[in-house]
Amino acid sequence: MNKAEKRIDEPYAKQVYAKQVRTLYGSFMVGIAGTFIGAFLLMAIQWDFVDHSYILMWFALFSAFHLIRAVFVYRFNKVHPDDGACVVWGQGFVYSSIVAGMIWSLGIVITFAQGNLTYQLTVAIITVGLGAGAVSAISMLRFSFIAFVFPIMFTLVVLFLMEKTTTTNILSIIIFLTMLFIMRGANNIYVSNKNNFRLLMEAEDREKQLIIAKESAEIANKTQAEFLDNMSHELRTPLHGILAFTELGINSANDCPDEKFLRYFSKISESGKRLKILLDDLLDLRKIEDGKMELNFESNDMEKIINSCIEEQEAFIISHQLKVDFNSDNVLPFINCDKHRVGQVIMNLLSNAIKFSPEGGHITFFVKIVKNTNNSGEAIRISITDQGPGIPPDEHESVFNKFVQVKKQASNTGGTGLGLAICKEIIKEHKGSVWCENNDGPGVTFSFILPV
Repeated sequence: MNKAEKRIDEPYAKQVYAKQVRTLYGSFMVGIAGTFIGAFLLMAIQWDFVDHSYILMWFALFSAFHLIRAVFVYRFNKVHPDDGACVVWGQGFVYSSIVAGMIWSLGIVITFAQGNLTYQLTVAIITVGLGAGAVSAISMLRFSFIAFVFPIMFTLVVLFLMEKTTTTNILSIIIFLTMLFIMRGANNIYVSNKNNFRLLMEAEDREKQLIIAKESAEIANKTQAEFLDNMSHELRTPLHGILAFTELGINSANDCPDEKFLRYFSKISESGKRLKILLDDLLDLRKIEDGKMELNFESNDMEKIINSCIEEQEAFIISHQLKVDFNSDNVLPFINCDKHRVGQVIMNLLSNAIKFSPEGGHITFFVKIVKNTNNSGEAIRISITDQGPGIPPDEHESVFNKFVQVKKQASNTGGTGLGLAICKEIIKEHKGSVWCENNDGPGVTFSFILPV
């Protein structure tokens, strides 16, 4: 393989070279057949002017080598090697071209009829024809062509010069110039094919990129449409509740019992909180995208943060008749974190667990000390397990993307699909990681790690 073929800074260098090798091996059986015809003609025409034992030995060597070469060509076309393997096969072809050129040079020396210009010209015509035929057969790899043609035609030039006549000297010059002309033509074909392959691959890549861009745009449009649908629903529902209960309170202000007023204000408060959560998520998302999320790192007790989140959700836990268990190592170290943001993550995961757990089910917190995978220090892993419907395995990663919800649950539970995306970014800012996995039984476990 020449220097140009070894350049790794060229775009698609390995792919182009592999394409050249595949094209070469794919058509080289015809080239082998052509060389057999040339060798047989050379032997038959020069039979009466050479030693028969030498010419037969040469033809036997020639046949054995090219049969072995044919086996390798057949093997290549059968196994269809990948791009990396094609480099090795290409090098093998170059080495075999060197040997083939040397065998042909030996045949020219044996069949060159000294003192007989007519039969010398016969050898020259067959040799030049062989070189010209090699232009289309092996010019896919430039060095393999040079390694094959140069020793053959250079041997012919030397043999004519050794005749030491004016005619043979002129013939040697003509043959040398012909060799240069053929090599130049072969190089042009090589460069042209190489550029064509590169352009073809660039076009294929551009087509793939356009398809990917089109699919991404379609997904983005679909995601945006789903987000707007969810957002309009999420905004309309609490607003409708606020307006409806406000109107009820106004219409019955004179004769409404206190307990009814209390219920109206409670519903208004719930709807207002729901709107606040939604707006907070949107504001947090904007801060994350703008890189403006500010974190206040302090030494905090993770157990206290978790218990605080459970207490805040106690009303919903009771209303769903759920039981929350807390399991942890005996002594948990304090961690350096933003208490508010980590609490936001736990609240979001706990809210999802409450939302998807069946009535009477269990939600379990597991907190333990683990080895931090990012360095040699320790970390705390917090896992929240529910008994809900679980998440399809192919959505375990996508649920942490913006505006994405579990497909089979999205239509029933509402939401904008922002909570888990915000959780992922918060944990990322804490140099941790978050993931989910289905349980052996019903439900899913969300886990995240925070370095100590």
